[in-house]
Amino acid sequence: MNAVAQTDLWERIAGLKLRLVAHVKIHCHNYRGQPWYVLHDRAAARHYRFNEGGYDFIKQLDGIRTVQVIWDALQQRSAAEVPTQNDIVRLVAQLHEAEILLGDMPVDGAELLARRQQQQRAKSRMRWLRPLSIRMPLADPDKLLTSLLPFISPLFSKPVFLIWLLFVMAALVMGATHYPDLMNHWSSRALDPQNILVMFFVYPIIKALHEFGHAAATRVWGGEVHEVGVMLLVLMPVPYVDASAASGFSQKWHRVIVGASGIMVEMFLAAAGLFIWLNVGPGLMRDIAFNMMFIGSVSTLLFNGNPLLRFDGYYVLMDAVEIPNLGQRSSRYLAYLVKRYLFGLTNETSPVTAHGERSWFLFYGVAAFFYRIFISFAIALYVAGKFFVIGVILAIWALMGQIVIPLMKGLGFVLMGASLQERRDIGGRDIEVI
Repeated sequence: MNAVAQTDLWERIAGLKLRLVAHVKIHCHNYRGQPWYVLHDRAAARHYRFNEGGYDFIKQLDGIRTVQVIWDALQQRSAAEVPTQNDIVRLVAQLHEAEILLGDMPVDGAELLARRQQQQRAKSRMRWLRPLSIRMPLADPDKLLTSLLPFISPLFSKPVFLIWLLFVMAALVMGATHYPDLMNHWSSRALDPQNILVMFFVYPIIKALHEFGHAAATRVWGGEVHEVGVMLLVLMPVPYVDASAASGFSQKWHRVIVGASGIMVEMFLAAAGLFIWLNVGPGLMRDIAFNMMFIGSVSTLLFNGNPLLRFDGYYVLMDAVEIPNLGQRSSRYLAYLVKRYLFGLTNETSPVTAHGERSWFLFYGVAAFFYRIFISFAIALYVAGKFFVIGVILAIWALMGQIVIPLMKGLGFVLMGASLQERRDIGGRDIEVI
């Protein structure tokens, strides 16, 4: 962006008197020894992360002082990270686009309509690019959870956790002891039509209890849960809840427990299923118990508990290692490496902001990409073995969403990217790409 354009943008916002909408809250988080601030838009269930310099500006938006006055006051401080005018322009633009600013900003009805239509198109594209998981919201469970608080709060205590741990460990020992019997049951009953029917009914019930674990943990620590619905996962309807309010929790381990609570519920059910399976004779109850055990252990650890997929394990890992937006930032880091070292764009900015993130981004970005491709095609091949046409469609769908479209975007950057074009036009001079 040239100096004239930058000056013009600053002049447009310098005299504005802005403030945040009432339904946002700001929480302070600590990531790898650095303070970051998370702005929670409760109306849209979205979160935005800012560094200390951005927060210093945002917290002073009172609707009385102008942007220029606030920025001038920031310049008088000796803080190490004072935002520049260009930083403020970008920040105000992001807050405006998120529709969380109030004030005397000029309202362009056509712009608002175009932005909302663009957001709807983006959501529709994501649904089509993820054929294995389509969400349908149904209800708001927050009042019910609030009424149940006296009963669910004691479950999130150290004594209960110790009981859970002992119960699951005992089941692991018993499972190892009876491993040959379990494998015999699997080989003889797993693909039996009656057992498949049993699994079809057991799976949603276990997942409903799983999602209740997330919702309960979120509500116990003060978060609100306003969406419950059904997700079509590999053509099977399973429940889900929106527990994104936990992203605003200041305590790291509260966020970790919310992410892990569903997995813990399923592991408890798996352990219970094993003990039931060991103590009943052949029949329907034994099949139900075996499916409880399989779904709550093997299935959970391959999918929900796997951090390489954007399910519970991913959010647990993200909070445990204190790297927010691990998946997105890993992808950005890989793109940065390509632009910086393959195309020689020296002005590209790395998403690394703290010690140790670089290794995580490199490992996670590569591992998650290949695992998603593997699991998508494994599911498609499995479905193709039962329903050939549906399996082929899923495989093509996954191929487009995971490989073809990302490659087309990358090719578009190479051929038409503004930053690369500027480098070609200017002949290799250092430039700033905004």
